[in-house]
Amino acid sequence: MAEKSISYKNLQGVIDFIRGFDIERSKKLANNIRKHKLYLTGMGSSFFFPAKFARDRAIRLGVENPIVALPSSELLRTNYFGVGHIIISSLSGMTRENIYLLELLLSQKFLSITTISYNATTPLIKRTNRHLYLDGKMEKGILKPRGILNIALVLDSLIMQLAINQRRGFDVNKANEDLKLLAEQSANIIDSDKEDEELINLFLNAKQVVVIGPDNGLGDEVCISGVKLLKKPFYYISGTNW
Repeated sequence: MAEKSISYKNLQGVIDFIRGFDIERSKKLANNIRKHKLYLTGMGSSFFFPAKFARDRAIRLGVENPIVALPSSELLRTNYFGVGHIIISSLSGMTRENIYLLELLLSQKFLSITTISYNATTPLIKRTNRHLYLDGKMEKGILKPRGILNIALVLDSLIMQLAINQRRGFDVNKANEDLKLLAEQSANIIDSDKEDEELINLFLNAKQVVVIGPDNGLGDEVCISGVKLLKKPFYYISGTNW
């Protein structure tokens, strides 16, 4: 019962955050990045959905920036980053691979770095001069939906601002209306007493789960959450032609 209560509060926090989100939050950062190459990185849930969804949005809007979305563990193998900007996202601000990557970047005198974490006291934030703090304290419970969505909306708003700066015909008013609609739909789902018992039992009784869909980060996040909650193998296959 306690875990259910925590989960409900976390999900309610998601709705409150969506309702209060300002799309112009990343405007200053977008102005600094201009049309330079953009690296979006992190580890686990702080990376997969936020970074991949932002990359997918950039492609759909026709943003001119080359965008690389790779986990920190992969970028650690990079010897030269060239001219560009790197955003490292971490809910805890203490993930080892993110800290190692930041140390590598600083050793190469690469200073165009933005870090995203919960507050100013995390090791990741302390090491950089440009950061975006997430709203609120670290969530309790197994999953961190508010924090993940927080990062996702920050990166998404950055892509929106880049599209606006590059005159890609992006409609800010429609984006704000879409956020309101998302908040309303999410509230209806969370407050609903209806449960799809057949679908729930399929997940509970399955020995393993395979998720298939576009490479926009959602499938990855479903798998990560599924493993944490159900303690069974989840596999993600990228593709839309199944």
